[in-house]
Amino acid sequence: MYRRITNWTSKGYIYLLSSLPFDELRYSFRRYTPGSASNNDFHETLSSFCEDERVVKRLLNFLNYLRYPALKAAEKPQDLNKLLTALEAEKSGDVDSAYNEETCIVLHLLLLALLVGLGHSLTKYHMAYKAVQKREKKEGEKAKEEMRMLAIHSWEYGRLLWELVSSQMFDNHIHVLLGTTLNARTVLFHNQDLYSSVVGFDDLPGRKIVQGHSNLDPGCSEQNTKNSNGVGKQSDGKSGCVCGAGVGRGLDMDMQMKYEEEDVEEEQRLATVT
Repeated sequence: MYRRITNWTSKGYIYLLSSLPFDELRYSFRRYTPGSASNNDFHETLSSFCEDERVVKRLLNFLNYLRYPALKAAEKPQDLNKLLTALEAEKSGDVDSAYNEETCIVLHLLLLALLVGLGHSLTKYHMAYKAVQKREKKEGEKAKEEMRMLAIHSWEYGRLLWELVSSQMFDNHIHVLLGTTLNARTVLFHNQDLYSSVVGFDDLPGRKIVQGHSNLDPGCSEQNTKNSNGVGKQSDGKSGCVCGAGVGRGLDMDMQMKYEEEDVEEEQRLATVT
């Protein structure tokens, strides 16, 4: 799970979701009729999660990592009460669906907070696990307690995320997202440092993150540029981009193979341990 969420492509998709304007979500929602299947499991898990206000606040604070152009200070949710109220109204039969023009925004922000929160918790857990193996017994006990708390956070975020993506509300949200410009965007290998700087966690903790590309848009629309001699340079003809997206695709495949090989090695290591 740690490798999956810290993969540059995962962070890239989180970046794309965080760059989507609220107006687009609202406009797309108005052209969509939400499904009315039950969200009982999601409602039950969310209600349990929200029993402790400190846990909710800690989760929503992860939104601070995102450079969200649509998220003004006044629009950042302080709690998840709107979502809970809508789910309760759906359960009692007062409304056909808990997914509406207001809750589609709250659900979107909850999804982002869970993804970023899970990424941070798993990254810190990974770092603490390595530290435990190097520290002496006294310091090791302190690190183990830190790992225990991080494991609890990861479980809380992971369980709520699972129930969210298994709900009818998420199915509705996917259909609304399909009606936005999100489909026209893509994640690019040469923007991986940008993605890491936005979400706030990295697959190589401690690595210095350098801005890798001057174009902050998720997809590069630049068609021509100039080389050091001032001569115009055409794109590679594959991506419509001069900044190496064609090469990036090849690197994408190499990176994917690298992660698959690491997964096999990790499974083999765990098999020997157990």
